[in-house]
Amino acid sequence: MRDGNYLSIDTSFSIAFAGLFMQLVELKDNSEPNEFPEYVKIADDLTSVLDRAHRDGSLKDEVRRDLSRFIIQDPALVAGLERYKKHGKKLFVVTNSDYSYSKLLLDHTITPYLKEHAHWSELFDYVITLAAKPRFFVDNQRFLKIDPSTETMTNNGP
Repeated sequence: MRDGNYLSIDTSFSIAFAGLFMQLVELKDNSEPNEFPEYVKIADDLTSVLDRAHRDGSLKDEVRRDLSRFIIQDPALVAGLERYKKHGKKLFVVTNSDYSYSKLLLDHTITPYLKEHAHWSELFDYVITLAAKPRFFVDNQRFLKIDPSTETMTNNGP
């Protein structure tokens, strides 16, 4: 969409942004006139704050400190993934997060509930980190292989 009056709400982060923006709009609408900035300014400020939290790592640092507060564990999801795997399905993870953070989250959400696999890395056929979505789906990007024990990256391709 090229119209600046619209935002694409198609990721977990954009859905969270939209929810927070709606709450701020409601707060503004129920407040005295001129108590809050214009809607566009609220949206721009919110975008700036969220971008900064992602860029400087503070959001992930906060999540790392208290995984159980921020990350929902769902044993039924893990059981479903194992069923897919048992029936020959290929499973993969594609995330914009780095390997270290992805491993932390998968260690927390998947591995504790596995019945037929010892570790989440056995469950997924491919794990792609630092994917740079949505560009990942349209650009010809290089892949680096990560050694899970050292987290060292190597390029074995062109």
